[in-house]
Parts: sequence; C-alpha cells; structure tokens
Amino acid sequence: MMRRDGFTIIEVLVSIAILGIVVIASTALVSGLQVNGLSRRQLDTSQASAAYLERVSNLWSTPATFGNVSNLPSVPVVTKYTHELQVCTTDITTGLDTCGITVSTNAPLYAGSATTTAAPLVKIIVRYKKAGAQAAYVTALNLGRP
Repeated sequence: MMRRDGFTIIEVLVSIAILGIVVIASTALVSGLQVNGLSRRQLDTSQASAAYLERVSNLWSTPATFGNVSNLPSVPVVTKYTHELQVCTTDITTGLDTCGITVSTNAPLYAGSATTTAAPLVKIIVRYKKAGAQAAYVTALNLGRP
C-alpha cells in the first residue's frame, strides 16, 4: 500500500475554486452594503430638503408673507451632516442670482427681519455636506411672487 503525504492537485484546485467563490461573494456583499449606505444618506438628505422647501413654499404662498425671511423655519438636521441655507433673489432680466442671506449649522436661525418681497423671483438653496467631504447634496427651489 502506498502512503499519501499531502494533497492531490485536484484537491488543491477544488480548494482554490471554493476560496475564490467565497471571496467574490464577500466582496459583492460588502460593496452592496456600501452602496446601500450611500443611497440611504442621499435619500435622507433629499427627503429633508424636499420637506423643508415645501414648508417654505407654503409659508411664502401669499403676497403678505412672500420673502419674509424672519419666518423661515430651521433647516432639518440630518445625522452626520452640516447644512447651509441660502436665500437669493434672481434678476429676471439677466438671470443672475444675488445671495445675501445664509443660515448654517453654526447659526441655525436667521436673526434678522430682512425680506425679499421686492424681488419677483426668489431662489432657496439647501446644502447638506458631510464633515470632511468635498461634495454636497444640493436642492434648490425658485419661488415667484404670488
């Protein structure tokens, strides 16, 4: 009878194939979880921005309240993100924006009584940015004077 020391080439190849399948499956799972996390963050910021802009649109829906910056609600907080809100007026003849009011995470509420009621078109921009990231999730809304 012959003594066997070690593995045959078939056993080694089968082991390598099984290991390869496990590595590929693990990589797909990990990258899927990363994509899922990114999608969740994008969805959170999109929903927060959309809800905020809808609320501002409703608040500014009458001539008496349009452009009254002092009644702006605070921007919704999204975990691990800073936010910035800009209120700009748009010159309808040139299309140029003049952004004069900025509210950020560090200064959550506008403490003035400025209005933009003289402008026929106002743009509201909400930006969410993760600390240390270069890119931001930006949502904007143009509102015309009612």
